[in-house]
Amino acid sequence: MNNKEQFFNFFLGRELPVCGELIYSGFESLLNDPYLSIIDDDNELVFANNATAFNFLINTSVAFERLGKIIILFYLNETYPNIFTDDKFNKIFDDPSSKFTIKNILEDLPEQQRINTLMNSHKNSNITGFIQEKAPNLLNIDSSERKLFESLDNFYKNQRYGRFHPEQTNTFYEDSKTLNNLLKHNSTSQNIVENSLRKLGETIKHLSQKYYKVIKERSTKMNLYTWELSGDSSSMTVFLGENDSLIDDLLLQRFSKNEILYLLLYKEIKKTDPEIPDPLDIDIDDYFLQKFLNYNNNQYVISSVQNALAEFEVKHLEARENEIYQLILSHYKNTSN
Repeated sequence: MNNKEQFFNFFLGRELPVCGELIYSGFESLLNDPYLSIIDDDNELVFANNATAFNFLINTSVAFERLGKIIILFYLNETYPNIFTDDKFNKIFDDPSSKFTIKNILEDLPEQQRINTLMNSHKNSNITGFIQEKAPNLLNIDSSERKLFESLDNFYKNQRYGRFHPEQTNTFYEDSKTLNNLLKHNSTSQNIVENSLRKLGETIKHLSQKYYKVIKERSTKMNLYTWELSGDSSSMTVFLGENDSLIDDLLLQRFSKNEILYLLLYKEIKKTDPEIPDPLDIDIDDYFLQKFLNYNNNQYVISSVQNALAEFEVKHLEARENEIYQLILSHYKNTSN
């Protein structure tokens, strides 16, 4: 594998899972806010933690920015093979004293000023606009996805530096307002968790998988494996998960935590309550179980729980979760007295 192939395979291959993890953790912050479903008198969401909106907006905007730039580099390499040459990548990797970088390669392109500006910018709308202009059928951004990018660009331009340089038009809750408006755009009812977040989760996941498909196709054409992802990672769930919305992925993570806890406590609880429901028959390797207990997130464990739920034909996950929660809480109260 030559230096050019190493860049597209390993360097951009590192960027891809980073983006997936950012998308997952950004959306996870929304579900981890206990007051997110409460609406105040002005029909605005109430946030228990001011970091909620910021975490979601910063992680999601950075993730799609980086995904877009991966696609641009693949496109430029295909379009200008006489400029993206092996010898230029040899200068980058084999001759550090030359101080040659990707920026130097981009400076040889016909639209070098525009492309260099784009690769150093943080505006998703401009990045996707360039991709759609040069390859109109590559991403096919729809209206809900454009609205998402507008919100992310507004946040990144005006709020990413927090309140260090306040303007008269800005308030302390500016990033929360951005998130509120985005959720309202996706809402057709007052049920935030079941409607707005689900719709937003669908938009983000569908968009993520569009980007991933393009990256996989382009890297495969080069006989590279930029698209490879770790099987137990959150990025695997984002880019290849079967659920339609990220909210389902995050809820499954929560259900899995409760099912594992119940499985571990089952024998003790049964001593005082013989009528309790059986735990799921979950087949988990000790290594992955330890990872899950340590980090509350291992996709092998979550997949095992998902398979067990399907095998047991559990239809109402929230009802089962509440039942398990009550059993664990009762056991805790009995043992602590």
